[in-house]
Parts: sequence; C-alpha cells; structure tokens
Amino acid sequence: MKEFHHPQIGVDENGRLYDQHAREMLVPLVGVDLARRMEVFAALRWLMRRIPQHMERVSSVTGLSEPLIGILMVLKTRGDTPLGELADYIRVSARTITSFVDTLEQDHLVERVPDAKDRRSVRAHLTEEGAQRVDRLWRQSTEQIGRLLGDFSQQDLDLVRHTCLHLVQNIDQQEREEHKVS
Repeated sequence: MKEFHHPQIGVDENGRLYDQHAREMLVPLVGVDLARRMEVFAALRWLMRRIPQHMERVSSVTGLSEPLIGILMVLKTRGDTPLGELADYIRVSARTITSFVDTLEQDHLVERVPDAKDRRSVRAHLTEEGAQRVDRLWRQSTEQIGRLLGDFSQQDLDLVRHTCLHLVQNIDQQEREEHKVS
C-alpha cells in the first residue's frame, strides 16, 4: 500500500508531529513558546475536518449517515430508548431525532413503540433487521478503528482522550463565566 505523505506535517526535536504551516504562521505573531501551545488548536481543527470526511466516506459504504449509525448503536447497547434520551445521547435536538427515527423507520431498522412506564412517551426500538445491520456495522467499524489506532499506545490514547475532554471542560467553564458577565 502506498504511504500517503502530508507535506504540512513536520517532526520536531522530540520526535513529535506538528503542522508546519501553523507554526510558520504563529511564530512571528506570538513567539515560539505561545505558538507551540496554540498549535494544538491547528491540529484539532485539521482533525475535526478530517474525521467527518472520513466518516462520510465510511457512511457512504454503509448507506447510513453517522448520526443514523449512532442511533442504531445506542439502541443496540441500551435497548428501547425514549426519543428524548436518544437525542441527548447523539447530541441532537428533539426535532432532529424525530426526523432521524422517521428515516430509520422507513428503512425498517427501527420502530416506535409505546413506553410502558409513561403513556405520553414513545421509545425507539431496534428491529431484527436493524440489529443485524448494527452487528455488521459494528464489526466493520471495530476493524477500521483498530487500523486507525493500531500504532498508538494505550497511554497515548488515554492522554488524547483526557486532553480533548479537558478542553471541552475549559471551553464550557469559559462560556459559563462569559455568560455571567453579560
């Protein structure tokens, strides 16, 4: 297999990858030390563009969008789920989850069922056809993720996960503080 080369990616003195274009732009503006701290955002932005592109390519093979796959995965692991909770799990609005469930219902992968505990509520239920589709998708995605992450140590993966979630917490905290001021 031909190795794909990224001319923008350099290797620093510690053997760590960095975005050469970001560094070239940032160093004259803020200096080396701050530029190296800020490069994380350049790397994250690049990754955030590439992940949806990659997922779109994967989704085109399955015939389902990433959110629809997410719904099927949630239903497979949690069982029948109220639509509101399902929306929370995949981080979409109630209106959007309704549209997504409509699509999955049309494809006979999900059906709406009454909630035995709350007559006003409706739950999404994974059909047998949906369960079979999820099993195939799960095998495929596990293989793909394994290939993507195969050369990372668990320690590195734990650090990436921690760093991303720590940034989420910091952004949330900063927004709460800004909201108090305004």
